[in-house]
Amino acid sequence: TSNNTSNSNNNNNSNNKTSKNIWLILLYTFIIFSSRSLWNQSVLPAYVYLLRSSDPKYVGIITAIMGMAQLLSSFPAGYIADKYRRDSMLRVGSGVGFLAACCTFFAASNSNMHTSASGQFWVLSLALSLWGVFWGICNTSISALFADSIHDGDRSLYFTHRRILQLCGSMMGPIGALAMFTKLGNAWTIEECSFVLQAGQVLCVPALILLHFIKDDYCIQHEQEHDHEHDDHNNENEVLSAVRCTRNNAEGGDGEVAVEITEGGNTADRDIDHEDCEDEECRRMITREIATVCNTTDEASSSCENASNFLCIPSNRIVPVLVTAGDVLGGLAAGMSVRYFPIFFLHNLRLRPDQVQIVFAATMLVMAGLSYLAQWMGKKIGRLQTTLLMKYTGVSFLFAIIYFSQNQEFIQDGGNDDTVGGEDGHSDDESTSTSASYKSLFVCVLYVLRTSFMNAPGSLTRSVLMDHVPKQERAKWSSLESVNMFSWAGSAAIGGILVDWEGILFNFTATAFLQIFATVPLILALLFGNVQTE
Repeated sequence: TSNNTSNSNNNNNSNNKTSKNIWLILLYTFIIFSSRSLWNQSVLPAYVYLLRSSDPKYVGIITAIMGMAQLLSSFPAGYIADKYRRDSMLRVGSGVGFLAACCTFFAASNSNMHTSASGQFWVLSLALSLWGVFWGICNTSISALFADSIHDGDRSLYFTHRRILQLCGSMMGPIGALAMFTKLGNAWTIEECSFVLQAGQVLCVPALILLHFIKDDYCIQHEQEHDHEHDDHNNENEVLSAVRCTRNNAEGGDGEVAVEITEGGNTADRDIDHEDCEDEECRRMITREIATVCNTTDEASSSCENASNFLCIPSNRIVPVLVTAGDVLGGLAAGMSVRYFPIFFLHNLRLRPDQVQIVFAATMLVMAGLSYLAQWMGKKIGRLQTTLLMKYTGVSFLFAIIYFSQNQEFIQDGGNDDTVGGEDGHSDDESTSTSASYKSLFVCVLYVLRTSFMNAPGSLTRSVLMDHVPKQERAKWSSLESVNMFSWAGSAAIGGILVDWEGILFNFTATAFLQIFATVPLILALLFGNVQTE
């Protein structure tokens, strides 16, 4: 009895221990987002816009190239990561990242200016496609390893911590770009943008090195399996060689689990009631084992279906399928316009580089605060309910941006007020040096609120997804969700066509309606799925 008590205490201590992966991934997240936001957030669209003679289509084209590269690489990367080792995929991704940084540095090099603008554009496209492959490989494995390293019930908290670090990193990038532009002359020129692009590549290197220290062996399940093997060696009275769990749905069997255990060649059936567990951790472990077996065994999967199928989707798949569908649709909608907000600030609002960086930094700061608010609200009213509320609020602010921008004096070009372009494509020194009007400032505030509300609940949907899929499938599901974070594939090119056809505000309007449509799968998940609470 004393041995069993000691083993139980050891297991509880192991269960309460924080995995090394958590802190390594959080540090990696901050560094990679700081460096990425320095060059990719507002500077890259402006650089491409200026390089291609102020033609907005090319901003969409280069974004689509990077997005398609990530999309095509994320699915095989997710499959390989689930089948073999995820840390091996991270090492491969690190190598691809180094190559991408070198190619981007060369593409933005001023010494390469003898190449035509068209040639520079396609060299940059090749470099960004490598960045897309890097994100496709690393995002899937990082997300799965992060989820595997967190105890059940704690995921929304740690996912929110990671989301906050993403936002803090995304705020550091604009601050760094603000300092660089101020030092270089504070003007939208190819030379200044190329310098910031190159600086961003150098700052990515520490994050790429850090990927080599994140390991599968630091996951919670690996550590628990090691502890169980040690306990079994010291306790020879009971050796469990096979366990099969199914729900007992018989009359009067509520809350019981039938367990078939093979002990030393003898098979015995036992009924374990959740009430027999001495602590909450024990009950959570039983629930987790049931969920794992039910999600991975066809026989058990059929016995675990407690609700009717929706659109031929098995009941235990309804929530992850619909949540992923909502996130992908939302990502596609965002991809239509996210690259064109810097162009909107540059051309329509006539903001200087330092002003644009301040807007982006303020956005990340507000978004970080709203992310903690979203996590708190998710505990109170539900994670998907909070997500819907915040997304509808964000769409409302986007409609406000469209409404007020249609009638402002700072919109240029007469009858085609919301178009981007013109003969020279960008404002002269006098207009770029003029302070933003109060009307422009008001629109910028609307942008900060719109972007913050739309993105704040991102950690909630990701935690819901990871709570509803088995551990061995998390990398594959992360490969689907990675579309929402970084790769908008063809939607960026579609956005470029819409901007060229009817203007930026028309593109923003199409984005708003598509974002409303993207909430439909989340509503269906609440109506037809069994969404777990934390």
